[in-house]
Amino acid sequence: MIVWPDTYQKFFSVLAADVPVLISGKLDVTDERRVVIANAIESAIELRDKSAKEALVVVDSERCSGQKLNQLKKLLAEHRGRCPVKLIVRASAHSETIISLPAELQVEPSESLCNRVEELFGSPVMSFR
Repeated sequence: MIVWPDTYQKFFSVLAADVPVLISGKLDVTDERRVVIANAIESAIELRDKSAKEALVVVDSERCSGQKLNQLKKLLAEHRGRCPVKLIVRASAHSETIISLPAELQVEPSESLCNRVEELFGSPVMSFR
């Protein structure tokens, strides 16, 4: 891959952030080489956040105390936005309950929210799709 200096300068902050990226470009094929010449670089995390249509929080019933659910509710309320949230509670390997949370708990997708929910439950339980 080739990133020309003007493209590098334009997207330096994305490249310096040490996050996964999505690179768009042009394929340059000659007898000697095959390379992609980058013309746009986007943070995969920011792209995920912009295109998210739904948030999922998947927890095991053993980790799902009333206290943690209240804390989750507060976290979601602090990150209010346009994205509906579904809570999926797994009771066993073969059983789960899916709960569509009310509109007042819709969220704005962000890495910060994912990290705070992960801290609450002790593992990554939130995703966006």
